[in-house]
Amino acid sequence: MQIKLVLSAQDNAASIWPAINLSSQINRCCLPCVCSYITHLDFGRDGQRTCLQTNSGDYELLFSNAETGAQITSATAVRDCEWETWTCTLGWPVQGIWPKGADGTDVNAVDASADRRLLATADDKASAVKIFRYPCVNAHAEAVPAGGHSSHVTNIRWNRNASKLISTGRRDGCIMQWTVTNS
Repeated sequence: MQIKLVLSAQDNAASIWPAINLSSQINRCCLPCVCSYITHLDFGRDGQRTCLQTNSGDYELLFSNAETGAQITSATAVRDCEWETWTCTLGWPVQGIWPKGADGTDVNAVDASADRRLLATADDKASAVKIFRYPCVNAHAEAVPAGGHSSHVTNIRWNRNASKLISTGRRDGCIMQWTVTNS
């Protein structure tokens, strides 16, 4: 398996590089279907690594072939895809994270735990970290909130065994490490 690094800027493209040799670019996926900058992206797991899902600044969930850049428009082509990570704020397994009256700016980041039991969100409006069960498909699902940041939470990631959670704050500039217990 070749380890890859994906870079995305506000040019509607994802550049894919081999992580061990950053001087030779593998591919530049110019996603013609993306009308705004890419905000989140995930690769398919194992044999499905050519599948790429992205969220964009105009709140679209799009699927592409990571090798060719071609848009995948058939829902059946990706419905059984298992994702290596889930960091997209839009999609079936995260539809319940949105609070009532959400406008798309309420959640800055999500991360599903590697064992796919928990989902963490970085909340913009409440300046909180929230933990949901994964998948989170019921509207306005119940979450366990955790406060600590003095302003917007900008990003969030689980460690490998979902015992720790790392969050970053915008204005407070803090990086926080949370310990997850089974209570």
